[in-house]
Amino acid sequence: MTHSVVNADKIHAQTTEADVRPVVSSGCNIDNGNIFYLNGKFSTSGSGMEVWNANVPATGSLTGLWMALEPEVPTVWNGTRGYRGFGTVQDFYNAASQVFSGVKLVAGDIFSITADGLTGSHTTGSYIVAVDGDAKWNWAALPAASAAYAQFLNTTYFSIPDGTIGSQRVTAYQFEVKSN
Repeated sequence: MTHSVVNADKIHAQTTEADVRPVVSSGCNIDNGNIFYLNGKFSTSGSGMEVWNANVPATGSLTGLWMALEPEVPTVWNGTRGYRGFGTVQDFYNAASQVFSGVKLVAGDIFSITADGLTGSHTTGSYIVAVDGDAKWNWAALPAASAAYAQFLNTTYFSIPDGTIGSQRVTAYQFEVKSN
């Protein structure tokens, strides 16, 4: 299974420290590019670190979303143990109960993401929207007024080498956040 890869083309969080937080999802693995809302601080005894709870978007929490954006280091997981340096960046994900970086999305942010981070098909619309119960962006013909959404800008490509000559050009899609 491949996981989504994200490029933060131009995002507000690159210059504003308050828009980047350490987060943890105790319920599920989170791919880069997945969206979530923060539901208070995560508490573990002895951690000594401020960490926030990441939750899959739900009705009533489809705005004010954050996006997973941890540096993608090829990592192979065996249970809760990650072995860095193996595989490709498409093998990378943020394992449940492991701390990763989340960025606050604001209108005007531009990012690119591979199809693995999207649900549906580009032929269905020119927008991606947050929907109830899904951490992935969903393709839509029209934006939803009561949910975070981004407008499709361009089809692009990421080079994701897998060690073979001429490998691997992966299709990605560029978006601009219009409402969060």
